[in-house]
Amino acid sequence: FIPTWMDPDQFHPADSVQEREQRRSLQDTFGIRSGDEVLIAVGRLDHQKNPMLLLDSFAKVHSAKPNTRLIVVGDGVLRSALVARAQTLSLNGSVVFAGLRSAAEVADLLRLADAFLLSSAYEGMPMSLLEALGCGVPVVTTKVGEVTRVVHHGLNGPVVEDHSVEAFARAILELLSKRDAYRGTPCTEAVRHYVPREVLAPVYQNYRALAGRAQPIRSIPT
Repeated sequence: FIPTWMDPDQFHPADSVQEREQRRSLQDTFGIRSGDEVLIAVGRLDHQKNPMLLLDSFAKVHSAKPNTRLIVVGDGVLRSALVARAQTLSLNGSVVFAGLRSAAEVADLLRLADAFLLSSAYEGMPMSLLEALGCGVPVVTTKVGEVTRVVHHGLNGPVVEDHSVEAFARAILELLSKRDAYRGTPCTEAVRHYVPREVLAPVYQNYRALAGRAQPIRSIPT
């Protein structure tokens, strides 16, 4: 068993100059205006990830805070249904379905965001969650799998036990009201052990141990 890990060389916080440059370069692409609060979700658009909960919750948040924008990164079987739902909720222009993106693009979008949202019905330890925290971005997540190992309510983001639209929307609003306290070090410290150097070290130790016990391969007579 190999635990999930993230690449800290790719997923790390931006310095203030870099962040300003990234925000300017992405504003035109995603219709983000100065003063907008940007929420992001990354993952497959399928039933496991429960993106309908994400979208319906965002609709409530957007009603209370019209300057919020949601970027949805990923693709899947529910994409067309989600686009239709966004239109029904009159969220055109406030939700961007960004499709599949490279790791570098995802990292840039995470650093642009004020909050990362995970609305999954079930999970193990999602890599996208570790990557968001690695970028210093606070998280709102449903209570699934092992997320409470790295997301701590009151420190780097709310954990929602009740998988309802109302509870998830309240958690998003709570995070936005405290994001300056949640972001940065409380996020990066939570995932400092989820890096290749530490996660993969036992794997290499096991390989070395097995190699030391292996019998030499005898040549086959010709």
